Amino acid sequence: MGIVAGAVSSVSAIPGSIVSVIGIDPGRKGALVKLNRAAYAARRIYDMPKGPDGLDLVGLLELLGQLVTPGCKVMIESCVTIKGKNGSGKGFGTYRHEHGQLLGAVTAAFWAVGMRPNVEQVTPIAWKSVFGLAGQGKVGPAQYLLDRKLATVQELTLARARTPSDGRSDALMIAMYAAIREGWNAFR
Repeated sequence: MGIVAGAVSSVSAIPGSIVSVIGIDPGRKGALVKLNRAAYAARRIYDMPKGPDGLDLVGLLELLGQLVTPGCKVMIESCVTIKGKNGSGKGFGTYRHEHGQLLGAVTAAFWAVGMRPNVEQVTPIAWKSVFGLAGQGKVGPAQYLLDRKLATVQELTLARARTPSDGRSDALMIAMYAAIREGWNAFR
């Protein structure tokens, strides 16, 4: 299926036209969450599609093809420098490569459904600061969501795991951050 010239929607450029947001935590145990402005409870949490060599780009494109709709905005946690032992940066190249693949896949998903990409990146410190979680580590977001009954343990916990997934809780909070940035008041 090709994209007809001039058929690209510019709905996302109209102020107040965002009706859904997708929050993405691109980490190894990353996840995606879609929130709809009309019904927060109708959210869906998806684990990042993984293949034998890392990110499953085909699976990701298929998933995004289902999630990206007119009036949708995607907020992705930005790639930050990860230092290894003694500041070596070991492992950073792989993370950065997968992050680049993810940004490309998200952009391609918008074009595939005939829409201009509406994608922003956010640093962990920026979205965590909005919720008062800066410096609280990986447990902070999950505990915040559970304490305020914004999510259940079952939603945040991977199969066969004992504790909530930081990828799932981070993705949900990134989506909530995107919603707040769009003026939705449901999460304050």
